[in-house]
Amino acid sequence: MISQAQFPRQGLYAITPENILKDENSFEKIKAVILGGAKVIQLRLKDQNKTEPFMEKIIQIRKMCEYFSVAFIVNDDVELAIKVEADGVHLGQHDISYPAARRILGNDKIIGISCYNDLSRAIDAAAKGASYIALGSFYDSVTKKIAPRCGIDVLQQTSKKIKVPIVAIGGITAENGLILIENGANFLACIDALFKDNNGLNSARELNLLFERVIANE
Repeated sequence: MISQAQFPRQGLYAITPENILKDENSFEKIKAVILGGAKVIQLRLKDQNKTEPFMEKIIQIRKMCEYFSVAFIVNDDVELAIKVEADGVHLGQHDISYPAARRILGNDKIIGISCYNDLSRAIDAAAKGASYIALGSFYDSVTKKIAPRCGIDVLQQTSKKIKVPIVAIGGITAENGLILIENGANFLACIDALFKDNNGLNSARELNLLFERVIANE
């Protein structure tokens, strides 16, 4: 399993569609994204996909991530994360608080915090010990159409103020992601760009090339 100390510093952060468990090709799609270079898989589920019949499938996905040394994160649900032995959770504004989640999960689990377009929330989350923070939506999002928009200036300011990794999210593709990395994003979080078709392997590779381009220019 991945510990907080081993959480990667940079790369592609893949988020699954909410109904991924009902997809008969779910394992193949997630594996393709991993083989394409994803460093993190976040399982994002609707409530009906968290019932007992789906538990074994979630555990198998977790084991696949473990096999490839990819961090396996559960969205929102601390109890589910414990039940399936996930590496950690990602928490939004209306979820359990970070201090409460940390008390329950312990110090070795990854806890990420959504900070939207709020610099002060990002600074506070980092100061409290969050493993990473997420900013966005940077572009029009298919998944969250009314998500608050975050500007590049907020990303720049946040990267100067905190030391924990920053995940950029919201409508990110291989065509628009480079500017985010250049301005402080350590991770690009994608859903639609990776899972909208059966081309997850190539899509992941294209997104990973953006990080290689930035490294090559440093």
